[in-house]
Amino acid sequence: MELGLKDRVVIVTGAASGIGKAIAEAYAKEGAKLALADLNLEGLNALKTELKNNEVYIEKVDVTDEKNCKDFIENVAEHFGKIDVLCNNAGTALMGDIATFPEETFRKHAELMMYAPVRLTNLCIPHFKKNGWGSVVNTASIFGKQPGGLISYDTIKA
Repeated sequence: MELGLKDRVVIVTGAASGIGKAIAEAYAKEGAKLALADLNLEGLNALKTELKNNEVYIEKVDVTDEKNCKDFIENVAEHFGKIDVLCNNAGTALMGDIATFPEETFRKHAELMMYAPVRLTNLCIPHFKKNGWGSVVNTASIFGKQPGGLISYDTIKA
């Protein structure tokens, strides 16, 4: 499928495994240049090796850390000279009962899946304006509409 993404610079968070890895692979098939972020550097290195026909920049990034996010976006812009697409995918989930689910864990999940995408989007907007083009993709979930037993995940995705 031709989506007009050849040579576009695409950032994918949570890219080392699961849905994020599949997203990175799909963008790679479209000929995008990839900037991949995750806490799992080993997984990122493996994916970079797998995507050998694409230009891939990887960085271990904690998207819940403001400075880490700023540094990553600056590094991507410096490496590629531009940023075209931000795919906010990083996430996590825990089964739990609302009566026993730790508030601190809920806050960490909100930082990861709610506030980090806003932060990263705001950091990318100046690059989109400079390009005259940009796109933000946020990974959602069916559990935003129906319960799945994942207290923080369900609530944040809704």
